[in-house]
Amino acid sequence: MPSFEELFPCNVEDAAYPVHTPLYDTKQSTIILHTSGSTSLPKPVVWRAHHLRQWAIAPWLGDVDLSGVVMACHGLPMFHGIGILQIVSTASCGLIMATFNPSLNTPPTPALVFEEARITKCELICTIPVFIEYWAKDRAKIDHMKTLKGVIFGGGPLSKETGDQLASHGVCLYTSYGRPTILRVNDLLPSDLKLVKEMIRVTSPSKPFEYTSKGTVRRQAALSIYATEIQELYGSPY
Repeated sequence: MPSFEELFPCNVEDAAYPVHTPLYDTKQSTIILHTSGSTSLPKPVVWRAHHLRQWAIAPWLGDVDLSGVVMACHGLPMFHGIGILQIVSTASCGLIMATFNPSLNTPPTPALVFEEARITKCELICTIPVFIEYWAKDRAKIDHMKTLKGVIFGGGPLSKETGDQLASHGVCLYTSYGRPTILRVNDLLPSDLKLVKEMIRVTSPSKPFEYTSKGTVRRQAALSIYATEIQELYGSPY
């Protein structure tokens, strides 16, 4: 069996087998994802080839080296961006996905997902907030999460009480909010693309946000309400 290096050499001239470079239409529809309803009503989103290519190179632009890092992806919804990003990251930067063995009889319960992450010696866990809420009730699970590089959550908000509790115990939490709308975890971005405090504005009590049934902010409504403040923010240097 040929090795990985033989199939994918650094230099084409060193290839042991003929190398064919297929031509792809980057505007061609490649995959259909489904939003979780975090910023508006749940809806399908068509991604083109260039979208996947951009996501594939995103880990290379950040400050965190994910090459060889084992991430627990047990129970992630693969119809959502939070699941698809892990797949393209394995191909682009060498992230290792830990998943269940193929089976139709393995429900991804919070307890089973945590145990599988522990058994596979994962350094990162990527999951949904409701699982973290469950784990936060168990001190042994909190102690284990403290040893990880971090716990990433997406698809919805984590309660402030749970986040504060875990943070006080030394658990590193990262949000991966609104992936289908191309938002990224701040720590994985280059320094010049990070969110800086000068770009943050506090909302006014006279202009309350509108919320979805999940308890998250309606994105378009918020942009409309604060259109003037946003324009002023981007129009002034910081």
